[in-house]
Amino acid sequence: MLKSLINYWQFLKSPSLLKLKKYKISEFWSDFLSVLILNLVFLAFISLLYSLLLKFNWIKEYEDVDLIKTYGLQTTLFIACVFAPVVEEMIFRFHLRRRNLNIYFIFSSVSVIIASCFSDELVKWSIYLVFFISAIIFHVGLSKKSVGRSQRLWMKYYSLIFYATSLLFGLVHLSNFEGLTVSDPFFIIYISSQIFAGLGFGYVRIKYGIGYSMLLHSCCNGIILLFHIV
Repeated sequence: MLKSLINYWQFLKSPSLLKLKKYKISEFWSDFLSVLILNLVFLAFISLLYSLLLKFNWIKEYEDVDLIKTYGLQTTLFIACVFAPVVEEMIFRFHLRRRNLNIYFIFSSVSVIIASCFSDELVKWSIYLVFFISAIIFHVGLSKKSVGRSQRLWMKYYSLIFYATSLLFGLVHLSNFEGLTVSDPFFIIYISSQIFAGLGFGYVRIKYGIGYSMLLHSCCNGIILLFHIV
């Protein structure tokens, strides 16, 4: 497991597109459990820090969105352990091994961020449309370049894309807290565990495939939900 943690750390220092190949089952489970445990340890640390900051009134308390109260236990289990892992991994990490899909992920992410600054729905959809067309134009322009040149461009910014993916994954989870927005300078504390988890999900996705990152995501959510229940 120590070797898995070292490999994970080496990857995070300079994220790159690892060669997708068949690994030994023992290596997979070592990586899987290492990332899972590390995510849970980090979550415990952040929860402790959060409690201390609240105790001294250094941050504002936001109420968690209670899915169990709203949808019931069975539906919440489905959302947390099936629906969310599948949908979120497809949105945030599937593109990490697809060069052209990165274009649409980047443009759509920027469009959502900009659109969130406006309340008018027409303005929002106009922004989405403009960025979608821009993504198509950029894709067409890039496809005219040689494969080697576009590949080098992708690899040049791969680390940035990887970390941006985890950050955006965390920002989406602002909705887990009622009333929390980026206007609160301490918002990062509330979503830091999701950002950290996103790094691990991304690592497993790149090394083993999208199905395994979904499984890891599902296990993390299931364990967290179990602690909420008990």
